[in-house]
Amino acid sequence: MDISMHLVKDGREGKVLQSVLLALTYMNMGVSNTLPNATSEMLVAHLGLSLQEEDRRLSISFSYRLLGFVCGYICGGVAFDYFILPMEQQAMFSFLVILLAFINGAIPFIINIVRLGIVLFLSGLIMSFITTGLVAYALALYGINSHTCLQFIFALNQLGEVATKLAVRLDYENIQLESRIVLSYETRKEIFNKIIISFSCLTIATIVMAVAWICLYRFSPPEFKTDVPFDENHQRKASSIGFQALAVVTTLPLLINANFFSSVYDYLLSLHISKRLNRVVSVHDNILHLYFGCSVIGKYIAVGLAYKFLSPFWMIIASVSLEMIASIMMALTGSNEDLLWWSMGLLGLSTAPLYAATIARLNTQVMINGKVLGCLFAASTITILTSEFWLDVMITNYTEAPIYFIILTPILYAILFAIQLSLFKLERDEEEAFLQPSDEDFSSLNSSKTDVVDVSSVQDKSSTRSVSRFRDQGSSCTSSDFTISDRAMHRIENKSLPGARTTRSVPQF
Repeated sequence: MDISMHLVKDGREGKVLQSVLLALTYMNMGVSNTLPNATSEMLVAHLGLSLQEEDRRLSISFSYRLLGFVCGYICGGVAFDYFILPMEQQAMFSFLVILLAFINGAIPFIINIVRLGIVLFLSGLIMSFITTGLVAYALALYGINSHTCLQFIFALNQLGEVATKLAVRLDYENIQLESRIVLSYETRKEIFNKIIISFSCLTIATIVMAVAWICLYRFSPPEFKTDVPFDENHQRKASSIGFQALAVVTTLPLLINANFFSSVYDYLLSLHISKRLNRVVSVHDNILHLYFGCSVIGKYIAVGLAYKFLSPFWMIIASVSLEMIASIMMALTGSNEDLLWWSMGLLGLSTAPLYAATIARLNTQVMINGKVLGCLFAASTITILTSEFWLDVMITNYTEAPIYFIILTPILYAILFAIQLSLFKLERDEEEAFLQPSDEDFSSLNSSKTDVVDVSSVQDKSSTRSVSRFRDQGSSCTSSDFTISDRAMHRIENKSLPGARTTRSVPQF
């Protein structure tokens, strides 16, 4: 126990250990989120029904899961904002990760589409609950210097998602599914065995994460029980409630825009590649895998840049600039496959750090609590869900819509970011104008100082006369003469100067 406690205390008071555990847990969340989506066709075949028959009901079941995401973000934000002690949050992580492990292990044994929808809803609820807590924990652990940690945990999350997609593709490539044919018993048995292996490995990995959180909870320093020994670097310059609301409201469309890259961009890129190349599906998949691979590499590059060189502000500038260049290159490729590969790789590198940098940028302006974080995540998820309807309409009616969306998305982010900076500057100017005293304040302050000097001189004369009278009367004089004089001086010294204002600090930008 002593060794474990020293291990937690060492390494910047255990921050490195906790950061690695946060990242590995978030990586597990990425795998848990991707595996049911990647094996959705196999799950339908396992139910013994044709894909065409179950396609609509399966999409409804996964819609329940997305609804669980929204509920989990809100509930997680409230819960992790209420339980602020590290050991309380570690206990919540331990319980929730164990619960998620049981749910992941139960998915292969579901033989009813309705029950599958319920299980997926619970899975989405718990995963988003944990995700909100992980990000809130990282923000509390590092304060305004949380940019590197956020990039690190999001990098491992992306790695888990991409690795899961690639593993599923390699493992299930020999199974051919027909949309109108119910599979034979032998094929269903083979699919069931593969599903069992996949979800069993995920369950074991999730249990390992739960054990790690239990150990951290068990062997944490005693100070974690009664105090919040997180980073002391939480001191931001005070900001008004209006500025805090402005920062959150203006960051929401930026977060939605950044979430658009990770949620919809692969679909748009697939449509654009199909239109440009008119090649076989395997070539399209290879180019998309290049995009995802470069996205993972870009996130790890962003970790190093955030640690040594770039603040969230400059990370956003660099990311959006590269996105614009890559999207314009993609629009000019035509049927040139080589240039398309280069632009796809550059686009993957540029879009990687934007989501984490947007959250870190907001955290440098205002103090983000769990409720704000949960509401931001929930609102961005709801917007992405509703965007699927008008996006399908646009793509159906306009064949060039995918490339337009690819080009306009970073441009829209740049415009929104410029508007946010302008509003922040306007708010800062108003704060400075409020804090700077006027000429009347200076004149009132000078007159008040003159009054204090005059009264002090009168008081000195009164004290001199009292001392003289004391010398004349000898020891028969009491202390009442000095008492009145001392009380008067005390009132003068404690008198508040008219025109003076209490100062407030102006937020930095």
